[in-house]
Amino acid sequence: MENFEAARARVTVVGRPLAPAPRPRQSLRLGLIGVNTHGATAKSEGYLNSTVVFARALAERTDVAPLSFVTDPLLEGNAVVELLVDEGAEGAVLEAFERVIGPARRRGADVRVLARGFDVQRTSDAACQLLSLLQTFLAPGGPAPLLAEDSDDRQGYSNPHRALPTDAGLAVDFRLRDFDEAALAARTRHVEQCAGRLGLTVESARQYVNMGPVLARFPELPRLAEDAARAAGVPTHRRPIRGGTGVDPFLAVGVPVANLGTGYFAPESEKELTSKQNIARHVVWLAHLVQRIAG
Repeated sequence: MENFEAARARVTVVGRPLAPAPRPRQSLRLGLIGVNTHGATAKSEGYLNSTVVFARALAERTDVAPLSFVTDPLLEGNAVVELLVDEGAEGAVLEAFERVIGPARRRGADVRVLARGFDVQRTSDAACQLLSLLQTFLAPGGPAPLLAEDSDDRQGYSNPHRALPTDAGLAVDFRLRDFDEAALAARTRHVEQCAGRLGLTVESARQYVNMGPVLARFPELPRLAEDAARAAGVPTHRRPIRGGTGVDPFLAVGVPVANLGTGYFAPESEKELTSKQNIARHVVWLAHLVQRIAG
């Protein structure tokens, strides 16, 4: 009967000339494989984005400089990263990535060496600025819980879910969610403050609103669904929707419409599934619900 308040924020990173390396360095290209799942199940499914891997693995390292970071356009948890690594430091850098990714390997996370010693074409510091932005964002003192993978039930989150190349540098997108308008505004301010400390610009916008306040005027909707479920022998649980819904256009014109979960697992991820038995149970549930509404 309620869902997230939602907003997005985009931080624009304008690349500057990359400072010359103070010592001999070798280029290294890595493929980062995160754990891709939906915000609704990020904690239980162990969501892990390569933006966070990148920031944590390179924290306080002076033996490496980022050259580029590009999020996979199809799987937002994945990315390709190019680095300049001090001679002899490659093993230590890979170990740093492994320490972050290791606990999520059983869920499919990985770091792969794609190339070494290639000619460096990029001379922009945009990836260095991205690293500073992410590390500032992850520092203690922000909204809690901060990340999607630490958030559950009625808790919100802030997710730096992708960094995409632009003509000028990078566009870094944050997905912001909470169940309270004031808490959502605080998450937006946090991103703005992090960017502001580094002289970066931010554009933010609301995406959708919580349907809870409107649907509170129609208590018969959950009552009908629960009565039908009992008649069908289907157990019910009231939980907030950790995402958006498609009912906003109906609510906007005064038509009360609510959402029923259909019993799938790992929604909107590559692991999403349900069973024929689940589908059959829900068909019976919906038949009982239609009977009650028609009666």
